[in-house]
Amino acid sequence: MSEQTPSELLQSLLASLRDGSLTDEQMVQLDMLLADDAEARETYLDYIQLYADLRSHYGSSSFSPLSVDSEKTQGGPLPVSSSSTPLFFRRWRLLAGLMVASLLIMAWGMNHWLNTPPKNVPEIVNVPPVPEIVNVPPVKDVSPSSPLPSSSELPEILSGKKGIAVLTKTANVVWKDDKKLTVSDPLFPGRLKLISGLVQIEFYQGAIVILEGPADFELINSQRAFLHQGKLRSFVPMPSRGFVIDTPQRKLIDHGTEFGLVVDKQGITQVHVFDGKVEMKGKKSDFLIEGESKQYLKNGESKRIPFDKKSFSGPVEIKADLDNALLSRRREWKKLANRLSKDPSALMYYLFEKKGDWGRSLKDFSPQPYNGAIVGCQWATGRWKQKEALEFNHPADRVRFSVPGEYQSLTYMAWVRLDGYSHVWNALMMSDGFDHGEAHWQLSRNGELILGVSNHGQSENYYSPPVLVAKNLGRWIHIATVYDYQKKEVAHYLDGQLLRKLPMITPLKLKIGKGDIGNWGYQKGGHYLRSLNGSIDELALFSRPFEAKEIQQIYTAGKPY
Repeated sequence: MSEQTPSELLQSLLASLRDGSLTDEQMVQLDMLLADDAEARETYLDYIQLYADLRSHYGSSSFSPLSVDSEKTQGGPLPVSSSSTPLFFRRWRLLAGLMVASLLIMAWGMNHWLNTPPKNVPEIVNVPPVPEIVNVPPVKDVSPSSPLPSSSELPEILSGKKGIAVLTKTANVVWKDDKKLTVSDPLFPGRLKLISGLVQIEFYQGAIVILEGPADFELINSQRAFLHQGKLRSFVPMPSRGFVIDTPQRKLIDHGTEFGLVVDKQGITQVHVFDGKVEMKGKKSDFLIEGESKQYLKNGESKRIPFDKKSFSGPVEIKADLDNALLSRRREWKKLANRLSKDPSALMYYLFEKKGDWGRSLKDFSPQPYNGAIVGCQWATGRWKQKEALEFNHPADRVRFSVPGEYQSLTYMAWVRLDGYSHVWNALMMSDGFDHGEAHWQLSRNGELILGVSNHGQSENYYSPPVLVAKNLGRWIHIATVYDYQKKEVAHYLDGQLLRKLPMITPLKLKIGKGDIGNWGYQKGGHYLRSLNGSIDELALFSRPFEAKEIQQIYTAGKPY
């Protein structure tokens, strides 16, 4: 028998849906088909609209309600498919949708495919009664941010501000006012105060600035900045001509060039033109071309000064400083990793080093090692050039592990690079099942870090704020979750910083057992894909609660930027 075409498969699945005989496996197929094919989604919406119209016109009573099997919640929110709605809610909504006017169905369809579901499904009124759904275990969430985080927790990228530049490189940087900026962070209008080190800023219009500390640099918009004090070097490609840097004495207007700029504590300004031409606008405006340099005084006068290109840090210098800084940090990280591997509380410590001819075993450096089994994943470069990582790119990719025993407290830690969210729930470290006391560590599509714990089949979930958003995709980040039985609290961390502390719903002793890194089990009983989309190059589990200071030290020693 020849394989069905996508169109034939869709018609077959819709027929089963109409008859009420759609199985869990077929539901997954339908979800995947609709997620990948815009034409299939249009056909689907037309189909259910036509069906509702026919029912409304003829009053057919032959509709067979969709049955719902009892399902246990597994590691967090109710089992969900990649369509982002729990199974029994989706069937309930579909049944309601097939019984109401086509407008309601179309609205439901748009909400289903274009929006992430809320944690509480809103009540739909004025529809015929639906069969009671029984024996579905409840879910308890500790998520004060639901449905929205407080303003103090909302990432700047989601605050409504418009970014004007991006931080692309840093070397030995020390920020004033304890500012927390990392490579790939978007930059917004405001002042950047640098105590020491080098940073490279790329404005959205194309201009590049290398700022050398100490410096006080104000970002105004994507085509303008103000150097209050300090030293910088700028490269402005032709499409960005007109880039402006204000100084206390003059306004520098670029005309497609490369230049160096210095402002001292008294506001006296120096400019050195390395290529092209700049305009120094003031009471007495003038133009400088390649090889020329001038000093501008407070009284508005200017004078020629010796041309000096070597004293300005450029791409070569920032790369050299960055390489030296990374080499030094890598040595510090090695010392720390050696100490952590000998910590008596270490239950699992993977450094992701390729070993053996096969390269399919992941060495555990903990005191009682249990090497992981690599399935599907491919080796890649980690957060340093000399470090290895595993890529999780396909639905079957995973690392099998085992952690026997029962523990009052646990600390999860990992260095990961997220390339996107392929599913509603994305696995980090998951027990195979979800028996009493077993835990699931994962990420939501909303960018929340989640620890789900089973309390006799009931899932008790602890959410971070939704901070793992666009700016954190494609770069290496450090995440940690601490389950502290003594303090009766759960804490989530990102890049060494506390995101949130949550009170425990029910203090339980935890079990891990056999499980997967970057995936979840064997997809038994209609459970849906939770495969990770990204890379991991360090992962650890400890049987004691780490303090915030320890997590900050681990992040600082291991950060690649």
